[in-house]
Amino acid sequence: MQRYQRSVQIQPTAMGNEQAQGFQTLANRLQSFANQQHQIADDEYQGQVDAYSADLENSIIESVSRLSIDNSTDFNKFSALVDVSKKATLEGIDDPTLKQKAALFFDKKIVQYGEQVYRTTFQLQQEENQQQAINDIRLHESDTQSMVTSAIRNAYESGVDENTFIKEVGPIVQGQRAYIASKFENMPALATKAGQGKKATKERSFFVNLYKTAVWEEAMIQEENGGSGVGILFEFDKNPSEFFNNRSHLNALFPESKIQLTEQEQTAILIDGAKKLNAYRDNQERLDDQKTKLKEAEWAKQHTFMLDKIVTNPGLITTDMVIQSYNDGDLGKDEHDSLLKVLQSDGLFKDDEALVYDLNIKLDDPTSDKEDLYKEILAGTDSHQLSVTTQRQMLSDLRSESRSNTTSSWAYTTAMKEADTEFTPTGFQATLNPKDAALINSLKREIRVISTNPDIQSEEDFIEAWDKVKARYKRSEQTSNSVVTWNSAWVGSSENPDVEQTKRRLAEQLKAKQISEGEYLIQFDQIDKYNESLNLRKSRQ
Repeated sequence: MQRYQRSVQIQPTAMGNEQAQGFQTLANRLQSFANQQHQIADDEYQGQVDAYSADLENSIIESVSRLSIDNSTDFNKFSALVDVSKKATLEGIDDPTLKQKAALFFDKKIVQYGEQVYRTTFQLQQEENQQQAINDIRLHESDTQSMVTSAIRNAYESGVDENTFIKEVGPIVQGQRAYIASKFENMPALATKAGQGKKATKERSFFVNLYKTAVWEEAMIQEENGGSGVGILFEFDKNPSEFFNNRSHLNALFPESKIQLTEQEQTAILIDGAKKLNAYRDNQERLDDQKTKLKEAEWAKQHTFMLDKIVTNPGLITTDMVIQSYNDGDLGKDEHDSLLKVLQSDGLFKDDEALVYDLNIKLDDPTSDKEDLYKEILAGTDSHQLSVTTQRQMLSDLRSESRSNTTSSWAYTTAMKEADTEFTPTGFQATLNPKDAALINSLKREIRVISTNPDIQSEEDFIEAWDKVKARYKRSEQTSNSVVTWNSAWVGSSENPDVEQTKRRLAEQLKAKQISEGEYLIQFDQIDKYNESLNLRKSRQ
């Protein structure tokens, strides 16, 4: 803004005194007017300058503040951008006085806002440097623990003499420990107490973990070699310093005469070590169990092979061969004993139909315990209740699981249930005699033959074939009236019986002496039989 400058030129001229005084008065008036106008112009100029200065300061504050927020974690970037902003702002100001004032104000705000940006950037850099140092230490920590583990195992397994171990192995691990210690020493610590505490905690944890690694390895070696790993842990817990000092190889790795551990750290090593041992033992038990199962499977396979030869080629398998297989570990004791009994009796005994009946039910049940069932089948031959041929077939079915897999078929399940419900004796004190059991066993054998017939593809064909088989068999006297009819005294209807409520009513009638105990037992059994027959009938509709 240009300031008005008044310019007056005086020329000498001839005039009278009165005239001169008149001109002087006019000049004075003009001067007074000019002074008034000059003051007004000065006031307007100053007002414009003040407004411009205020807007400029606000703009500077907004610019510096925004840059401090956008770059709150990068002081170098903040400094570079704020310098660019300052230069651009000053270049737009022509008035030297205002430019100088703006520059000073800019610097003041850069210091004000930059201080927090610098502190934040420095703090983060310190944290990054410390984390980098911790990551570096962590790598070396794992390496050092591995060196300790290997050194301890070598002391037991490689046969290195004590002096060689102390001279050659000990210094290597000690050197690694010293290297890690120097890493911690040079680690940048944060200015805060929390940061310094973090550094101290990490350093303490590293050296405690080395002690823990050594103790655990000693315990594991003892456990692996049939000793007591727990005993090692308790020995350490009793006196950690003596534990390390009394073992020359540990003393070479940890030459400090006193092991400095807090009670909490010592207890943690003991408890975690016990967990590690338990995990090892559990794993060993699983491995042993797997080995046992594999061995038992091999024994069962060899038993089946030799049993097949006994049946199909009598005289080929001798007693000496069975004994030799057992001595060679190819047969277990149960398999050895079973084969010897078969050979000694020449297999000349018949099936106990009741046992065959029970074993068949278990073979058809996918929930049966296969190991228990295997032993029951062997025992059946040992006690002369199963013929060798039947045992051979059952073991084959058990090994292939063909029987239990077939039970998923609706037709197969239905036929098996009908064989039981329609041919099993019913009524009070009814018993399954050998003749009934033999008949049901025969029926079920025919059902299994149907299930393996490749010409029978659908479940309808299966049921049709089963009905033809069933028609050829004659029921015994006890089973001739085996179909239970609806009793009007029961709860529910003939198509929808309420079994549980019926049994409650029967119990109440027995308690009130309205029916005898024999009648109670008969009806209790009959309502189940009726419901089962009803469900079978509905399933075939």
